[in-house]
Amino acid sequence: MIQDDGRTYATDVALSEEFRDIDVPRREWWGAWGTWDGRLDPARVTEVSAAYGTWLLHEAVARPQGLELAGVTLLPEPASWEVPVQAVDPPVPLLLPRALARHQRWQAGLRVMAVPGPEGAEALEMAHGGFGPPPDCVVVTWVLPPQPAARRRALRQCDLLRITLRSRTPAARALQIGLTEQDGAPWGADISVPDHWQTVDIPLSSLQFFGHWSHPEGRGGEGDRLRAERLQQVTVAFGAWQDPARAAEPHTIQIARMELDRSR
Repeated sequence: MIQDDGRTYATDVALSEEFRDIDVPRREWWGAWGTWDGRLDPARVTEVSAAYGTWLLHEAVARPQGLELAGVTLLPEPASWEVPVQAVDPPVPLLLPRALARHQRWQAGLRVMAVPGPEGAEALEMAHGGFGPPPDCVVVTWVLPPQPAARRRALRQCDLLRITLRSRTPAARALQIGLTEQDGAPWGADISVPDHWQTVDIPLSSLQFFGHWSHPEGRGGEGDRLRAERLQQVTVAFGAWQDPARAAEPHTIQIARMELDRSR
């Protein structure tokens, strides 16, 4: 959406083979093409642009592409209040695909967007056209918002990390996950990625201290463990080191859910 003052706001939408209506609230449009702040003003929109290309189509880039757009309509926002609500009991979500996909400064060659996931949920899709020799890789990191006291109490009850994910390309078969505390102490694991939606439970007690990452002194010793209530940052990474023989092939991984929970 391009306004009369030149400011531009954009969003990503996942396409389907059939015509369907896609509603995008104004809060989900972010600054693009040199616009870094502000909020979309529908009254000032003078031009609509639809764009797609190689950054969205890594594994399909060599195939013919086509797009049919039946119409774009600006509708008034409903006269209502939106109040964010958080559960005070586990599970505690760590991933909001659409919010994370708005990030504009990903590594070169990496595409990140929200796509349809299982059972009507959204998933985060991370795609790369192919890596060079090890240690070439991509890293996606996001910082968690400050947690209220009730949510910290819920985090203290958590003893496992639950992830629902799948691979969309044959070469993408592993993912490294890192959880970093407020003091910078990193914990993580390497997990296999199936070619179909699968939920994986990782006990927090099995996470390894990532001493090869930047970390504070005095952490990672005997008896040390992840303190979930102090969790501040999540990192996922994949790249050439996981399967050097197939590193140059396209890699696409989707994550539909990532949360901390307690054993039932």
